[in-house]
Amino acid sequence: MRAITVQRPWGHAIAHLGKDVENRTWNCWLQPGEWLVIHNGQRWSNDAVNYIHNIVYDAGMNPEEDPAGAIVAVARFAGNVTESDSPWFMGPIGWLLEDVTPIEPVYISGKQGLWTVPEDVLFTVYENAIKAGCIVTGK
Repeated sequence: MRAITVQRPWGHAIAHLGKDVENRTWNCWLQPGEWLVIHNGQRWSNDAVNYIHNIVYDAGMNPEEDPAGAIVAVARFAGNVTESDSPWFMGPIGWLLEDVTPIEPVYISGKQGLWTVPEDVLFTVYENAIKAGCIVTGK
C-alpha cells in the first residue's frame, strides 16, 4: 500500500473535516479504487489553518492535538482532476479521495512523493482501520 505525507493540519482536514481533494503538481499513478494511506508530516502550516477555517469555521485545530509523523487515515484514490467544484481544490492537480477513514495514529517517518508503507507498519494500519470500521481490501 502506498502513502502520501502531507503537512499538518492537512491530514486532519482529510481525516476529520471532509477534505476530499489532495492538491499536488503531479498526477497520482495509483488506479482508481486503490487504497492510499494519509501520513501527517512534522511541519505545521498556519497558512493551511487559515485556508481550512475559510471552509470549516469551527475546525478547532491545535498542533499539540494533531499527531506529527503519524499515519492518520486511509482513503480510496478516486482519480486525478484539473478542475473541481470542491472547496478543497486548489490545483493544479487534485487527487480525489473517497471512503476516508480516520484511524488511531501509527507513528512512522514519512517520505516525499508516494511511498510504500513497510509491511510491519501496514499490519498495524490494517488493524486500526478494522477497529475504525473500515475493511481495507486488495484494491
